[in-house]
Amino acid sequence: MKRSLNAIRLVLAMSWVIDRKRLIIGAGLLLLGSLAQPGVAIFVRDLTNATIAHESALVLTAFASGLALCITGQLMLAHLGHLWYYELGELDEIELAKRMSRAIHNDQPLDEIESAEVADKIELLRRDIASARVTLEATIGLIAVAIQLIITCFLLVTVSPWLLLLLVAAAVPVLTTSASEKPVQDARKDAAAFTRRIRNLRDASTSADRVKEIRLGHGAARVRALHGEAQLELAATMAAGYRRYYGIRLLGQLPFALALLAAIAYTAWLTFNGHSNAGQLVMVLALTTQVGGQVANALQQLNNVGLSATGLERIEELRMSAADRDEQADAAVMGARLTTGLHLDGVSYRYPGNVESSLTDITLDIPAGTSVAVVGENGAGKSTLIKLIQGLYRPSDGRITVDGRPLESFRPDDWHRASAALFQDFVHFAFRARESIGVGDIDRLDDDDAIEAAIDRAKARPVTDRIGSLDTYLGRDFHDGEELSGGQWQTIGLARSLVKDSPLVLTLDEPGHSLDPESELRMIDAYETAARDFATRTGAITFYVTHRLSSVRSADLVLVLRDGQIDAVSTHDDLIAKGGYYAELFTMQALAYADHDAE
Repeated sequence: MKRSLNAIRLVLAMSWVIDRKRLIIGAGLLLLGSLAQPGVAIFVRDLTNATIAHESALVLTAFASGLALCITGQLMLAHLGHLWYYELGELDEIELAKRMSRAIHNDQPLDEIESAEVADKIELLRRDIASARVTLEATIGLIAVAIQLIITCFLLVTVSPWLLLLLVAAAVPVLTTSASEKPVQDARKDAAAFTRRIRNLRDASTSADRVKEIRLGHGAARVRALHGEAQLELAATMAAGYRRYYGIRLLGQLPFALALLAAIAYTAWLTFNGHSNAGQLVMVLALTTQVGGQVANALQQLNNVGLSATGLERIEELRMSAADRDEQADAAVMGARLTTGLHLDGVSYRYPGNVESSLTDITLDIPAGTSVAVVGENGAGKSTLIKLIQGLYRPSDGRITVDGRPLESFRPDDWHRASAALFQDFVHFAFRARESIGVGDIDRLDDDDAIEAAIDRAKARPVTDRIGSLDTYLGRDFHDGEELSGGQWQTIGLARSLVKDSPLVLTLDEPGHSLDPESELRMIDAYETAARDFATRTGAITFYVTHRLSSVRSADLVLVLRDGQIDAVSTHDDLIAKGGYYAELFTMQALAYADHDAE
């Protein structure tokens, strides 16, 4: 109950801030309409007694008109109120979605967001927030039911104080609401993984990018079968929760149902023995019917609020799961340029839930203005190291310093603003071309000069000229969108990483995975040109992560990773001269390319 009250308080406060006019008018109409329901019982009582007493036509007409007015008001006022607060409920849903987004992206380490546990929480949050639109209606509805019950109590007391026991019995199903919700909430947690799997399988069978591989592999039937199995597992998990839910609800409703029968029988006995009149008997019959509906309505509204409360709690849990998320009052000030550079001291990293470390005891000095090629086989820890340097992951052991100050002493957002990257798994944003580039520095999204400069740095002019206009949508998500090849998408991604005109850290992560060698060399040339400019102006350190060792000759340093540790670090020529692991890899690749060219 405390959780539901917290949800009610939050929703009302949020709605008041968003649009207090809609809240006041919508709630006012609904609450006014709630008075009409007990009014029906009152006018039915008076009309019955007036009819038995053979009152004048004027009196009968007055009571009948009052009854008709209450019935009409009950229907019309609730509908008019709904029109006012329905849109406000949608705005509340949007606000909750924003809060969820802030909870996920407010400097929370990327590895936590990537974890299956957080993925399940996000899946649950999406479902909770989708139903949050009715939370405001449920909150106002609960207040309306409370008013109705107060008036009902007063009317029942006019017949007999013993009839108030009916309200006591009505409290039983209300008190069992929380207990009945728990099995459903537990089932939803258990089913979150199934829900994500169903979405992935549905995407696999319907997404244009995935259908081709499924079709060529004759996998459509298998994907449908797996989808059906996941649906059955989801249904079985939720069915078990709902069976317990309805069982608890039934046990809670039973005392109230018996109390309703007892109240009607008792009032009939009072009437037959002359302790009440026929109008009061009819009124009690109407009230008991209304009380049943009011309790059912209250239970439904409590259930809606309870679901919302659970979602709000999950947002809070997600927010609290991020370490050190509060604003740092004593945070170090990020300089406009690097002076000494980066230092990694005994840095190790272990993914959440893993026993083995992905990186172990990385100690490294990288002077300001240095270009670094990071090489190694798959799984060596290259991308993990880059994410640690960019502050997306936090070291399990050791620390990283920037110009002699601990990386964690800076506000994460300040360090992210000073970093730019084109990741191997970069996003194909289905935005306008200018937005797909400009999102690399959101503050410059509408700065045409900055976007044009990024296009020139990335040597992406042939791609943007082919598109025709920076206002053209990219991808197939829109009927007039322009689809790009893998290399063209990567060129747009490079332009996005170069929108910032004064980064302190710049990274190109496996740029050649979807490019032919000639295109890769053009991209590297654009990257090196930008890197030299940034190094001169801001002392920026640039990283180039690659498997293709032929493209690392121009780097100031080559960092060789092997099994999560530093195998060697020096210039390309020095590493070749010394022999060892790097020289073996370079020679192996050179021979492979030579054989390929000979063919």
